[in-house]
Amino acid sequence: MVIMSQYGKVEHDSVVIMSQFEKVEHDSVVIMSQFEKVEHDSVLIMFQLE
Repeated sequence: MVIMSQYGKVEHDSVVIMSQFEKVEHDSVVIMSQFEKVEHDSVLIMFQLE
């Protein structure tokens, strides 16, 4: 949720992916924890996870 607050500028689709994170592979969780360090390009990864 904290990350979502920082990413309020991304598309609504990213919110859907967030709700799905509890179901996806552990690798996705690792990417989430890295979001605070990576560049804006990581947002593209969010859309790729779906």
